[in-house]
Amino acid sequence: MIPKGWEYKKIKDVGEVTSGGTPDTTNAEYWDGNINWCTPTDITALNGYKFLGETVKKITDSGLKNSSAKLLPPNSIIVCTRATIGKAAINLVPMSTNQGFKNIVPKQVDPNFLYYKIVSEELGLIKIASGSTFLEVSKTDFDNYEILIPSPKEQIKIADILSTCDEAIDKLSKLIVSKEKQKKGLMQNLLTGKVRFKEFEEDEWIETTVGEISKFENGKGHENSITEDGRYIVVNSKFVASEGREFKRSNDCLVPLQENDIVMVMSDVPNGKALAKCFLIEKNNRYTLNQRICRLTVQDNDASFMYYLINRNEFYLQFDSGVGQTNLRKDEVLACPLFIPQNIKEQQKIASVINEASFEIQLLNTELDNLRLQKKGLMQQLLTGKIRVK
Repeated sequence: MIPKGWEYKKIKDVGEVTSGGTPDTTNAEYWDGNINWCTPTDITALNGYKFLGETVKKITDSGLKNSSAKLLPPNSIIVCTRATIGKAAINLVPMSTNQGFKNIVPKQVDPNFLYYKIVSEELGLIKIASGSTFLEVSKTDFDNYEILIPSPKEQIKIADILSTCDEAIDKLSKLIVSKEKQKKGLMQNLLTGKVRFKEFEEDEWIETTVGEISKFENGKGHENSITEDGRYIVVNSKFVASEGREFKRSNDCLVPLQENDIVMVMSDVPNGKALAKCFLIEKNNRYTLNQRICRLTVQDNDASFMYYLINRNEFYLQFDSGVGQTNLRKDEVLACPLFIPQNIKEQQKIASVINEASFEIQLLNTELDNLRLQKKGLMQQLLTGKIRVK
């Protein structure tokens, strides 16, 4: 049932729709100019933020004239219709796009409302996409795609509510980035001994290796024992890379893990972000170790401190050539050089300070997740007319 005062309209009836284009990449005269040229990478980098200003790549006037790209005025709706279908942004400055977009110059519709409406139709747009090599929404199908539109007054009110949500999300996101930078600086100073706590200034730091302070063990394959209701969480690359948020289960505990074990990813694709990424086990009898992940059991030192020192250590990252898959060997893992406080109490204090910073960021991320969920719920209600605004 259509809400009173709402009506279905084709996208082509709420704005002028144009496709993007790419100038000849072999002609240097077409590139590195002053015209913003948007690609899907620019949109995904926004991470849900709706406004796009500068783009990574730019083209020249000649590049624009000698391609099918069009210059869009500010407040156009830039919509991905290939690859990341349904992702969108509002451009703050004049901008062109590549051919992976269908772009709307709004007419008789609020641009902010139209943006929210388009991104809420992501699944619908994916359904009308076609193609054997890659999915794409054709201009004809995009033009004729119908969306439910309220009165201009209600459009503005809905957009205002959702914009307030976005402002809160953006503010919190920037705070998290700031806190992460502070934590990174804190770690660089404390984990290298550049900054010392007064009570430990007379204590020495010593050179050692991962092999000298820990025992090593490889994981085992659990592929044949995965089950949805398994008792144990399988520690694999995805588990470590997602910091424990994504996991599989098994009833077989082939390599049981204990509290304060450090697990490390030993294999990753070229330039991957999981190689040498670590996770500190916080509980006994809960996890089992998968293949291509190793366990480091720290001895006579603080495991939490060692986790921060070893996690994505530059020594390990140098083995990634950027060409083929990287597979760290046991001897390479153990050879990593370390510079550590001899006094375990100093290690513990350093770890506790970093832990506090990590916990604060974790709380902020939880708050951010909740805000995004609230916004998603509001969009589902407001953009369908299930909840009306006056």
